[in-house]
Amino acid sequence: MKDNRPIILVAAEATKDDKYNWDDTVGEKHHYPNVYRNKITPGREFIYYRTSLTKDGRQAPAGYFGTGKIGSVYLDPKTTDVDLKRKRNWYCDIIDYKELYLQEISMVVYLSQLIIIVGGER
Repeated sequence: MKDNRPIILVAAEATKDDKYNWDDTVGEKHHYPNVYRNKITPGREFIYYRTSLTKDGRQAPAGYFGTGKIGSVYLDPKTTDVDLKRKRNWYCDIIDYKELYLQEISMVVYLSQLIIIVGGER
């Protein structure tokens, strides 16, 4: 059975130890590890969530800030030749991106049964 529930795409600033150094461009493309390959599928709706992690180690405001749909999904060319498939990374294009405003954000908090997609270790 296909899961059509919206997913959460996490946008995190690269951390000082580069643990979460993904090549994301908000509203254009999302970069993620192989573990989420079967969950991030073309046409699936998502909600963006920004973490409080920052490159300089300080805390920033976290929260939901946008919605959209997953467009094309394709292999990260830098990981094409990786021996273990589970070590590969992927990109997806973002389509129909819409920034959320304060009144809409409160509605997101009440949505239930979301699948959370977070960055992973490489």
